[in-house]
Amino acid sequence: METHRAEEIVAEVYRQILGYREAGRDPKRVVMNRQQWETVDAWRSRLGVLDGAFPDYLSEDGLFGLEIWYGDGPEIRVE
Repeated sequence: METHRAEEIVAEVYRQILGYREAGRDPKRVVMNRQQWETVDAWRSRLGVLDGAFPDYLSEDGLFGLEIWYGDGPEIRVE
């Protein structure tokens, strides 16, 4: 899946995480290419920090509490 907008990337990761959990598995990491992560990270920077008691789903090195690993292809994989 080739995506370009940060919102699409985040939505795809969330969709895959839900699939993992519905199958009774616990995801460990997210694999995407560097350009995709840079798109998400730039978006995160523009959004700023959430105030309040909410856990932030976007961090400097991950999404939804999962670490980002770089892959070579255009696909996004939750593993």
